[in-house]
Amino acid sequence: MLRKLLAVACFALLSTNALAASAYISEYSSLGQTSSGVATAQIATLPPFADQKVTFTGTPGSSAAFNARTKFIRVLCDAACSISVTGTATTSNARLPADVVEYFAVLPGSVLSVIASP
Repeated sequence: MLRKLLAVACFALLSTNALAASAYISEYSSLGQTSSGVATAQIATLPPFADQKVTFTGTPGSSAAFNARTKFIRVLCDAACSISVTGTATTSNARLPADVVEYFAVLPGSVLSVIASP
């Protein structure tokens, strides 16, 4: 009886979002300027004008459509994952390691799809 109870508890735990990971997405419209104000620096200008948090597991999660002003995004995922902006993410798409920041140029209105990819 104890084994059955333990098995049911483990199944219930695995069925919840307790094991869900998150992708943190910041949207930007322009690059920063150097201190002279003449040259463009390869850095994001803070603050971003939009932030999103997407939850994902072995089932893909998707962001809201990016703002009409969005030209590039900053992505940080707290678990290894695969991402796509051309449809629903699969584990065959571009892979990101956990806790690494990446920047991507995107088209306004695009949607980022994320799936766990251990």
